[in-house]
Amino acid sequence: MGKKKVQDLDIIYLDEETDEEYKDTDGDIIDKRNHGKESKVTNNKGTPQKNASNKTTSPKDTSRKASRKRKPASSGWKKAAVAGGVTVVTIALLYGGVAAYFMSHFLMNTEINGYDFTAKSAAEAEEFWAEQVKKYALTVKENGGHTETIKATDIGLAYKDEDAFEKLLEKQNAFLWPTSLFEETKMEVPIDVSYDESRLAQKIENLGCLKQEQIPSVSAYPKYDGEKFVPEKEVIGTAVDMEKLNEKIRNSMEELAPQLDMVEEDCYAFPKYTAESPEVKKACDDMNLYLRASITYQMDTEVVLDKDTISTWLSTDGDMNVIFSEDAVKAWLTEFGDKYDTYDKVRNFTTPWGRAVEVQPGKMSWGGYGWAVDEGAEFNAIMQNIRDGAVVVREPAYLIGQRAAVHGNPDWGGTYLEVDITAQHMWYFRDGQIAFECDVITGLPNPARKTPDGVYRALEKCTDYTMTGNIDPATGEPEYVSHVDYWMRVTWGGVGFHDATWQPGFGGELYKTYGSHGCINMSYSSIQTLYPMVEVGTPIVIHY
Repeated sequence: MGKKKVQDLDIIYLDEETDEEYKDTDGDIIDKRNHGKESKVTNNKGTPQKNASNKTTSPKDTSRKASRKRKPASSGWKKAAVAGGVTVVTIALLYGGVAAYFMSHFLMNTEINGYDFTAKSAAEAEEFWAEQVKKYALTVKENGGHTETIKATDIGLAYKDEDAFEKLLEKQNAFLWPTSLFEETKMEVPIDVSYDESRLAQKIENLGCLKQEQIPSVSAYPKYDGEKFVPEKEVIGTAVDMEKLNEKIRNSMEELAPQLDMVEEDCYAFPKYTAESPEVKKACDDMNLYLRASITYQMDTEVVLDKDTISTWLSTDGDMNVIFSEDAVKAWLTEFGDKYDTYDKVRNFTTPWGRAVEVQPGKMSWGGYGWAVDEGAEFNAIMQNIRDGAVVVREPAYLIGQRAAVHGNPDWGGTYLEVDITAQHMWYFRDGQIAFECDVITGLPNPARKTPDGVYRALEKCTDYTMTGNIDPATGEPEYVSHVDYWMRVTWGGVGFHDATWQPGFGGELYKTYGSHGCINMSYSSIQTLYPMVEVGTPIVIHY
């Protein structure tokens, strides 16, 4: 503190920083309470002076007045201090009182389970929830949009006072109530309820969704769309998962949920896989790898084995593992063979003179003629093509020796030998034209010696040939031994074309008396002419 001298007067003033009183040189106190009133000051001679309100006040008095205006008396700050103390106490009492209130009530901006409980007591909260439970009803939404309701009164649903809100209040810090004015507090507390289990079970049992037909759901699966496999969307049925339904209804009741959507909550016997399941998508990808292959068979008309057919051989099991059906491939090959194989089939044929006949199939053991797919070999070829994703144009695999001249009917084409047993006549056609013909004698018309009808091929040709018949059981000797100059084999059973110089003639009905053991007998000149014209493999058609 310091003193400041003005006009030879020692004056007292208040330091603006310390608010302390200063004395003049005579020891008089300047009272802040007299600030603005007439005050008495004494000079060093002891002579009283007037204040600023007196006309006779000297310039020196004016200076002292100015000083006194800037220096309040000591009693002012003491009053201020008292007032401040009162204010602090008041605030403290107010703060404590509000905090005490919030020890039994929820703070401002308190939300519990979505409801505003600002300044509510635990008892009020309990009362509120008791009323909510009393009015509660659960709406059950079924597949198709139909709804049913389970009311609290239907099952004796009631609120259980478990002091949940009292416990919540105990965790609340009431002294933080000022912050609650500006901040929201959101809390969740379980609402305990009780109900009659038997009444609820009966209510569930009577739901309409359980009275209708229980149609099972269908999982999503790979479906061929004409180009590739894509996920086919699952189908939600009406078959209810009872275990799941009971669980979800009870949970909804206990949580006081307003609605239970049976579809969203998986209360139906839902499919194992949806269109978004990675297992379904992977299965589609794997199956599409098989569709890369394409096989074009060169038949009378092209036959294409491509993705449209291959897709039918693919499926998945219950775990979305891809199954390639080998049985389906074999079944397709069987159908393919039935359509395009001509071996062992009856042919419809019109003779050169216009007679329609049925030509029986040749006997395989004897060397029958026609197309015959080797289904085993072709199966392996198809599987390899599919694994490789190959795009090929080829013939199917055929059994050895079981090929024909052409596809279609007749399959022997325009170059062939024809024998009419009824007419006892034969023709050799070359490129559809008759190149040679003559009368013949065929086998004696009895089961043991008749000439076998059917379609065959020339199996071999030779000259200077000795024919040996079957062994006679009675004699142990061949039934016959005959030498011929020209031989063209028809069957491995011993039937063929050959010269028969021992015959009295040819044609007509001589075969009924002089019939062979099954061979086609020709005059020497006829076989001599025909022999060089016929090649091994030439189709031979024998019919009645």
